[in-house]
Amino acid sequence: MPEGQNFRHLLLRVVLLTLGIQFAGFLVLLPDMIRLTGPLQGARYALLHAVMAFGNAGFGLWPDGVARLAPLSLLTLMLLVVLGSTGFIGLDELDRYFYGRFRRQTPLPGLSAQTRVGLKVTTCLLVGGALLFALLEWHRPGTLGPLDPPHKLLHAAFQTTVTRSAGFSTLDYGHFSAPTLLLIMSLMFVGGNPGSTAGGIKTTVLAVLLSATRATLRGQPQAQLEGRAIPVRTLMRALTVVTLALLAVGLGTGALMFTDHQHRPIVLAFEAVSAFTTSGLSVNLTPVLSDHGKLVLVALMFLGRVGFLSLLLAFHTTHAIVDELPEEQAFNID
Repeated sequence: MPEGQNFRHLLLRVVLLTLGIQFAGFLVLLPDMIRLTGPLQGARYALLHAVMAFGNAGFGLWPDGVARLAPLSLLTLMLLVVLGSTGFIGLDELDRYFYGRFRRQTPLPGLSAQTRVGLKVTTCLLVGGALLFALLEWHRPGTLGPLDPPHKLLHAAFQTTVTRSAGFSTLDYGHFSAPTLLLIMSLMFVGGNPGSTAGGIKTTVLAVLLSATRATLRGQPQAQLEGRAIPVRTLMRALTVVTLALLAVGLGTGALMFTDHQHRPIVLAFEAVSAFTTSGLSVNLTPVLSDHGKLVLVALMFLGRVGFLSLLLAFHTTHAIVDELPEEQAFNID
């Protein structure tokens, strides 16, 4: 099939898959939304929340976030957020894989190295983050303390699943302890998979850097990931992404300390990370920031959404920092 037709076919599959996922989420959310707001408003809210969750936006429509939703609706939002942060290419590969298993195709369509790495890192972040969140907040009065164990686990999983890239919340972030805020900041900073609707540095960047660290500690001459050597240019790009992201968050936090010095540094850092990763979360601080502080958040959101490498390529006259390796040998980290 010609390259143009391949692209159009992939684009059509991605559009249909995206619409199908959001429509399924809309149907699951609809009864709960009707219960809360009535038939017409419920349909609008169900559609809006399904689109926002898949798009990893998470605007708050209620003062208490989405705490009033039933457990099934919360689980649906979590699934939509995870699917939206998987990446469109990854979703297409997963769709082909499970469809092939259902049809018992031989050979079975496989997953690319990038998708496998993204899924593994995502699973580790979600499971590890939920357990650590539950451990930190299990007995805290303002958060998980008053809940029974099943709901504690549900809300712990919801916070760590959704906070990676979306602004939905069921608990008041103003009551979280400092270690919990640091945990959520770390999850937001990583974000989702390449080519997804999530912000952050992307899961493949983290995987590349961890593989390079492991190789250095073991005295290996070259880092490997999924049985493949990581090209030097890919490692350099990963280091560039993380360095510039840390620099932006650090400078943003410093600017907020200058414009709004009356607030605690940890909450200012949280606002900076949330803005840079376009997560949309706040510890009840954004509305009371000064005008200059809000401009700092605007700048961070712009940098986080566009991306430093995209800006560099837009003004660079050459493609020296672009990885020219064949796709099957390189990992996408953007």
